[in-house]
Amino acid sequence: MKKCLWCGGPILKEHPLKYKFCSPECKKQHQNKKLREDDAFHEHRRNWQRERRQKDLLALPEEHRVQCLDCGKWYVQLCTHVIQVHGYESAREYKEHHDLETSKGVVPKWYTEEKGETAIENGTYKNLEKGAHRRFKKGDRSIGRYKRSHVTIEKFKKRMWPNKKVSE
Repeated sequence: MKKCLWCGGPILKEHPLKYKFCSPECKKQHQNKKLREDDAFHEHRRNWQRERRQKDLLALPEEHRVQCLDCGKWYVQLCTHVIQVHGYESAREYKEHHDLETSKGVVPKWYTEEKGETAIENGTYKNLEKGAHRRFKKGDRSIGRYKRSHVTIEKFKKRMWPNKKVSE
């Protein structure tokens, strides 16, 4: 009887010459074995790629990148970084923590423009038309029921009373 390459157990299939593993789990474990053995190499490669990306971003002009206020590194898509690395639940939480305006994105202007052009080219802008019936309308009673950041509230106060000094 043929034995499994991974666990050494018996292979109980009809054609034992065709099979090398006793179960799909053993096959998967065997295929991932090389990844586990080379963990140190992969970690080294990940760190090298991060360092290289930082060098590439530092070569760009400052208006083409955004700096993380937690670690000081530079990114194009900052909120993806802060959610994955710093453990924020959302981009909104990061913005509120650092007193940034929650209604504005934290990406360079060129990236926003590039994504807009892509949306026009591939037609995904049409999804905005589909959601038009869900948008707020003037006089809608549900407006203002969601939580706004204090930065947004201050912006609204300045817009409503531009000559009045806003107290904290």
